[in-house]
Amino acid sequence: MAANTGPPLLVRYLCGVKVLLPWLAVLALVLLLDAMHLSVLATIVAVTWLVYCVWTWVRPKNRNRAG
Repeated sequence: MAANTGPPLLVRYLCGVKVLLPWLAVLALVLLLDAMHLSVLATIVAVTWLVYCVWTWVRPKNRNRAG
C-alpha cells in the first residue's frame, strides 16, 4: 500500500471551508436583513457582493502597464 503523502483529510476539509466563509457570512447577513424586513438593504448587500465577485473574476491580472 502506498503511503499517504498529502495533507490530512481534516486539513483539506478546513481549507475548503475557509474559502467559503466570506460567502456564508454574506448569505447570513442577507438572510438576517431579510428577516428583519430590510429587504432593500439585503438586496443592496447581495448585489454589491455579486458585483465585487464578478469584478475580481474579470479584472486584468497584470497591473503593470509599462510592459
